[in-house]
Amino acid sequence: MDIIVCMKLVPNTAHMTFNPKTMRLERYGILSLINPADIDALECALNMKKDYGGTVTILTMGIAGASECVEKGIAAGADEGYLITDPAFAGSDTYATGMVLSAAVRWLQQKNQKRYDLILCGSVTVDGETGQTGSQLAEQLDWAQISCASDLRQIGDKLWAKQETEEETLWLESDQPTLVTIEPKYGKGLRPVDMEKLRQLEKEGVPKLTLQELEPWLDRSAIGAHGSPTKIARSYIPFTDRKQIVISSGSDSEKAQALLGLLKQENCEVTYE
Repeated sequence: MDIIVCMKLVPNTAHMTFNPKTMRLERYGILSLINPADIDALECALNMKKDYGGTVTILTMGIAGASECVEKGIAAGADEGYLITDPAFAGSDTYATGMVLSAAVRWLQQKNQKRYDLILCGSVTVDGETGQTGSQLAEQLDWAQISCASDLRQIGDKLWAKQETEEETLWLESDQPTLVTIEPKYGKGLRPVDMEKLRQLEKEGVPKLTLQELEPWLDRSAIGAHGSPTKIARSYIPFTDRKQIVISSGSDSEKAQALLGLLKQENCEVTYE
């Protein structure tokens, strides 16, 4: 099974600010990390490789520093990886990002003269939380897609994905090629890496894909900030003056009485059934 994992370097949201003039997150000078859900997607891919054989290729899109995703991914067990970077790609929303990633997948398939079987993405990124990029990529490639999987298995020529909800657990069957987004609860972070290999990759650098390589599969009017249909009309930091009170001591009955007393203090209307 030949697998592609899409990974992203994201800012540490605990220290991130929003620029109301540019309507974008301020990323410069902020410590970055590999998106947690993407780490779980990589872990899933490496487990699939161990169980069923094949290869794992990493794609990451961003500025030069995003190469960390490829470097650590290969040091953890992936076979190869590419940094997709070009000024023309800057400011891409999920639609434009899906366009660029789909071009990179097509470039890979042409270069290696093979069809990839599976693409794995994290279900969400901590800097956006839209959960759209995986679906955008699947649509651009016209691949089957399964969202929010917590486990994957290959049985014969079929792929089975476990999808858990509050009400039930489902096992979904799909033909290949398939794109699957992985829930963060799949793994427990990045597995230990080969430090010697990591240092070598950091020294040598990783291969880059630019507009020059991907242009045969791209519409230049549909990439970058100018090609992104998403427009932010308004953005603000929410404010709340609600009290945060935790009732933790006492029996269930005593907790209920304490809550009732607090509600009465706030002149809340209380009804009994």
